[in-house]
Amino acid sequence: DRVVLDPTSQNTRAHAVTVTRLLRQRGITRFVLVTSATHIRRAAAAFRVEGADPVPSPAKTEAEIVRGWRAFWPSPSALVATEASMHDYLGLFYYWWRGWV
Repeated sequence: DRVVLDPTSQNTRAHAVTVTRLLRQRGITRFVLVTSATHIRRAAAAFRVEGADPVPSPAKTEAEIVRGWRAFWPSPSALVATEASMHDYLGLFYYWWRGWV
């Protein structure tokens, strides 16, 4: 009864709208928002626009765990991290342009 699923949201903004509504219905004002480090900035901003008070808690990905010289060596995980970063930078711009953050 303490876990509530959001089966309808297809993107970050829709998730922020739906989850914020669900939290309000339960009298919850502050919560921990867990997502990837590349996504946390846009996700937190989307929740704040909806009036929520998230506590950002970025989860580490494989690319963020690699240290030393290997962090600069081309690898599949580095390519995934680059793609995720680009996706969120462009997403943040798009959300700003739409007035969602």
